[in-house]
Amino acid sequence: MPRPFVLLDTSGAPQALREQRGRPLLAAFFKATCPTCMLAFPYLERLHQTYGPHGLTVWGISQDTLDDSLAFAREQGVTFPILLDTTWDVSTNYAIEHVPTTLLFGRAGKVICTAVAFAKDDLNEIARMVALETGSEPAIIAPAGDGKPAFPPG
Repeated sequence: MPRPFVLLDTSGAPQALREQRGRPLLAAFFKATCPTCMLAFPYLERLHQTYGPHGLTVWGISQDTLDDSLAFAREQGVTFPILLDTTWDVSTNYAIEHVPTTLLFGRAGKVICTAVAFAKDDLNEIARMVALETGSEPAIIAPAGDGKPAFPPG
């Protein structure tokens, strides 16, 4: 069973998984050079903007350096915190083999949903589960016809 963790955010402040108990947390593991991560992160920002006011916390967990992580967040328009897993200890503990991998922790602190890579259906399912966890209305985060593929080919 994965253990709780503490990682530093890009400002150097520690962020502890344990402190998020009682509210849902979406943790998205990524690499700054990953094209699929670049495709996914604007949708994760939509989740943050839509459900943050209802109690969702979103963390991007970077496997890169501080500078690369900051540049990625800026380029993707991310406003949620980016945490640094430069030693890959947390990634290893959670058996992250591919990026992006997104984990949804429920209010009880357990992983209730995992999405690997990018698929609009997965993002919309995460949104549905977050709505249940926050007691809010479900939203379509990744609509068809928005100019992005339902999943990346290849």
